[in-house]
Amino acid sequence: MFDASTPRARHGCHVVSAASVLGILVAVFLASQDLINVYGDGIAHLNIARKVVDEAPGTPLWSHYVQFGSPWLPVPHLLMLPFVWIDPLWRSGWAGTIPSLACYVAAVWLTYRIAFDLFSDAGAIRERSALLAAVTVGLNPSVLYIASTPMTEAPFLAVLAASAWTLLRWSRDGKLTSLTLAGLCAAAATLTRYEGWALVPAGAAIVAVCGRGSRANRLREIGLWSLVASSGIAFWLWHNYAVAGDPLAFVRGPYSARAVFERASLGWAAVSAGRPLKSAGWALLAVAVVSGPAVVCLAVAGAVCRVANRGRALIADAPAALLAVPFAFLAFSLYRGEVQIAPFAAVALLNVRYGVPHVALAAILVAALAARFCRVRFFLPVLLAIVVASDVWLVSEGFSQVAVCQEAIRNSRNAPEWQHRAAVAKWLAANQPAGRTLLHSGDLGPVVSMSRLTFARVVHDGSPAWGEWVATGHLPADVTTVVARRDDEVMRRLATDPAFAAGFAQAFESGPFVVFTRN
Repeated sequence: MFDASTPRARHGCHVVSAASVLGILVAVFLASQDLINVYGDGIAHLNIARKVVDEAPGTPLWSHYVQFGSPWLPVPHLLMLPFVWIDPLWRSGWAGTIPSLACYVAAVWLTYRIAFDLFSDAGAIRERSALLAAVTVGLNPSVLYIASTPMTEAPFLAVLAASAWTLLRWSRDGKLTSLTLAGLCAAAATLTRYEGWALVPAGAAIVAVCGRGSRANRLREIGLWSLVASSGIAFWLWHNYAVAGDPLAFVRGPYSARAVFERASLGWAAVSAGRPLKSAGWALLAVAVVSGPAVVCLAVAGAVCRVANRGRALIADAPAALLAVPFAFLAFSLYRGEVQIAPFAAVALLNVRYGVPHVALAAILVAALAARFCRVRFFLPVLLAIVVASDVWLVSEGFSQVAVCQEAIRNSRNAPEWQHRAAVAKWLAANQPAGRTLLHSGDLGPVVSMSRLTFARVVHDGSPAWGEWVATGHLPADVTTVVARRDDEVMRRLATDPAFAAGFAQAFESGPFVVFTRN
């Protein structure tokens, strides 16, 4: 006989199968439209992973490790390592798409499980409410697009959902193994995106509230969660110290989000800085852009109904509230001016993808609305119809017009500097360097993957040869090509090198980028 406390195995299999087929079909379609590897950040993530495996033969293991660098967290790059060493997968972006798709499937299934475990009060409608939650995440065009790219949002969505589900399971069974697993999932989240760092204190508060037994037992559970969940943060602080000499390099280093935005002069985008209500509204607007206004309205209604219906019993829902923590972190970051979002397609699109990890929360709240009115005939089919109609509306003009895709197209592929990088890459592909090429991989990394170069044949920041060049001021003898921006670190150093002036000549330029070859 079927146990009502456990979802039907065939339904879980159907969720996984449907998400897998849909994700693969969408990714293949987007690849045919040359849309899976458009984000500049996505190319950078691929290149970080490639540099880890693409060092010259005989390079010490530590030199491979330091390629993880700072400030981007390592889990997305680790997931790419099994695929990025295959040249076509790296250059096309599929080395990042494959793990993103796997994370998308996991996120859909986990959302389904969270909803099923959460809405035990919904009776027979419980399974269908859980399926509605899975559909709300799985059919969302923004989620599907991001899941087809080498970006970090899909992996974070998966580990966030895993953290919430495993903590919810612990609150039901009280086992320390379940709590340890939840802490490990949270630790993985802290090493995927910085929003995950807020899960550690929030989870500790949830454990304190939901724990059972004596005070000493609760303290042990809080301590276990805090120790395991914060291990990722402790590791990252050590990593930054070991690699950059500063445990907070990811915050105050030259490649931190704060430094990037300061250099980009995006003060116009910081309209919410110092304004708490506007920050929360701006974060909610980002979610509305990626999930559709109708879904956000349903989610808000679901939240209100859940709070009103559960009363004091709402405390049992606390572990699932872990899904809301990154949203609060996003709003706080907007308030602090640490990140900026421009969600209006008619004006500008910037970081609207930040709304993607919160689609799971919206899905759970939509399912909460279905569970609340489970006895109203046709209510659930109406909710499903609204969700599907919202998704159809989002993608009605094609995936290229979905905000998260347009953001990438406008800010990367169609941006003048990216077109100049593409021109440099095209020239290098047609004029393959005889020796090694020197360039700064932070700015010109995309040139490597878009041409036929490999990082094993490049002297880049982070490679041992780069450090020797900086220390001695002498270019390695086997460097035959230099690619630089006219005002970057490479040009400033070479301007004082008489051997470079005598031995190299300009061979190509495009916009601010110039290529020198050895005479």
